[in-house]
Amino acid sequence: MDNTPLAFTLVLAAALCHACWNLLLKKSGSASLGFVGLLASIETLVWLPIAFFASDLTSILTPVGLLAIAVSAMLHIAYFWLLTSAYGKSDLGVAYPIARATGPFLSGLFAIVVLMERPRPEEWIGACAIIIGSVLIGLSQGKQLSEVSWWRGIRLALLCGMTIAAYTVWDQQAVKHWELPVLAFYWGQLVVRSAICMPWMIKDGHELRVDFSRQWKGLLVIAVLSPLAYQLVLLAMTMAPLSLVAPLRETSILFAIILGSLFLKERNTGRRLAGAVCMVLGLGLITL
Repeated sequence: MDNTPLAFTLVLAAALCHACWNLLLKKSGSASLGFVGLLASIETLVWLPIAFFASDLTSILTPVGLLAIAVSAMLHIAYFWLLTSAYGKSDLGVAYPIARATGPFLSGLFAIVVLMERPRPEEWIGACAIIIGSVLIGLSQGKQLSEVSWWRGIRLALLCGMTIAAYTVWDQQAVKHWELPVLAFYWGQLVVRSAICMPWMIKDGHELRVDFSRQWKGLLVIAVLSPLAYQLVLLAMTMAPLSLVAPLRETSILFAIILGSLFLKERNTGRRLAGAVCMVLGLGLITL
């Protein structure tokens, strides 16, 4: 039986979920390690029943498992902090596409420079398309290139993309080669993420209580959609080739720009969509 149509649907659903929780994260307006810890703590509680009943949590209590979880937790902390900081300086329709496209682009660059791989012609075209798309989106912010805030937002988004590349490679190593159960591994790193951020959560206790009372519904939705998007992609990868799943996943870039225009009233949607299409096509060429 051909499961490709189902995989197609799952990946598109994951892309929409990912764009939606990023919209809510942008609307929260918070960017601190305490806030990152608060999100991780909420996710830990929300996903505890599922992780407990659907996975063997004791399977991660090995030296390799604990090391994998600790490194993954630190990479995800850096990712969320850089992401929220980028949203504080840039539009959703700018920071999100640049962050999402940077990871695959850097992975390809690493393969060329370090592993001495020789890219196919379509991979060169894909890389150029990503660069063109990034320039179109970056220049759509409506700010002068000399403005410090413009560069700061772009820089934070690029750094965020680097953490995406890092945790993607590391997490894949953990679940594929070290054979750690996905749910147990993910929930374990949520616990460690919360523990690492605890000092900042205590320090920012009053502000976090205000944040939670003001937007607890949005935070709960983020806590559900963020892991859900990840799980849907993993499920789709068991049904269809990675060459289909990987580029299709990046349609979240298009969703994010549309959501930013509809709900945040961000401007220059046409130019950003053109840049996003270039990025998605470029990512498709690289991953085929």
